[in-house]
Amino acid sequence: MDPGRAAIAARAAELHRGTFGADPAAVAVSPGRINIIGEHTDYAGGLCLPAAIDRYLAVAVSQGEHIEVASERHDDVVRADPESLSRTGGWADYALGVVAELGTEGLAVPARMAIASDIPAGSGLSSSAALGVAATMAVLDLADLVAEPLDAGRLARAAENNFVGVPSGLMDQAAVVLGRRDHALLFDAAAEIGELVALPGEIAWLVIQSGIERELRGSGYADRAAEAAEALRQARQTNSELKSLCDLEPHEVEALALPEPLGRRARHIAGECMRVRMAVACLEAGNIEALGQLVLTSHRSLARDYEVSLPALDEIVEVAVDAGCPGARVMGAGFGGSVLAVAGATEAEAVAAKIEAGLNVPDVARRRGGGAVHRLAVVDGAGLVQP
Repeated sequence: MDPGRAAIAARAAELHRGTFGADPAAVAVSPGRINIIGEHTDYAGGLCLPAAIDRYLAVAVSQGEHIEVASERHDDVVRADPESLSRTGGWADYALGVVAELGTEGLAVPARMAIASDIPAGSGLSSSAALGVAATMAVLDLADLVAEPLDAGRLARAAENNFVGVPSGLMDQAAVVLGRRDHALLFDAAAEIGELVALPGEIAWLVIQSGIERELRGSGYADRAAEAAEALRQARQTNSELKSLCDLEPHEVEALALPEPLGRRARHIAGECMRVRMAVACLEAGNIEALGQLVLTSHRSLARDYEVSLPALDEIVEVAVDAGCPGARVMGAGFGGSVLAVAGATEAEAVAAKIEAGLNVPDVARRRGGGAVHRLAVVDGAGLVQP
């Protein structure tokens, strides 16, 4: 077990002892994730290329009389009745949602949960999926149940969709349960099948925090998912056999003449799926420059056609490219969060320093971590550890 994973598990266990006065019965640790390319495609049944990273979240659990959720980032302990759960609108909903989803299967688990995390919230590194997956694995173990990794991911995604109210796809959960060290995951969201893709050692992954936090519930994420669904519905009026916008070539999207902004949304999804396939070929060939250009093209499409970037994020991309990165793009849902940059492994530290020096980050964003540049390693996915 790598030191970061062990340390976060120990912190969650200690928080559990300090809050509830007892040792945890189980501890689950989940990594965050980057998405190399393939953004806003999973809920559209398309392709994406995520990877699990060495930033972790842990959930320590034990049996209780009610549901109680504590976090080292919050002073309050959220308490709820497992028989009558409802959304709080706050940080604990992803954990509560897991218990609620199990309740729909006839299983009520009055769990006490303690959460520790190294994943910056609202940064686009999927802290929410990490919480959902870790809570799922820990609570299932508490109930003496075993689930295949992707089934645990599906349950966590169902909690996010049904309880939290975010219409997300399965990419984030798949990445954090199926991830493997030094590999990306080529994930087909329609078939829910993942294929490991080896990552060349010559490539480094830099994540640049904007300091602009966002929550999927409070952003335009749901709007984009609805627009993608409507674009597909209208496209099927011309092609009734069409399963996904990702099955279209760019020229076929143009021929549909969909009303705007649906045409732009469809163009991004179709083009992004094509870029995922090309990115896999670049990784297999070890072609960093070509991969960087695909990543940069992805950002332009996300900014112009999908309209999920912000001027501050565009500026970070420009600074990263000027500092020597072959490519960079807004990562995650957008509307804030972080930028992913591709760099050569031998130049990564120098490039990161140039990026930090070149950023003009407002004080309010800097207090939230804005301007920080992290070099991330790709690691194994989520699992249980000894409490």
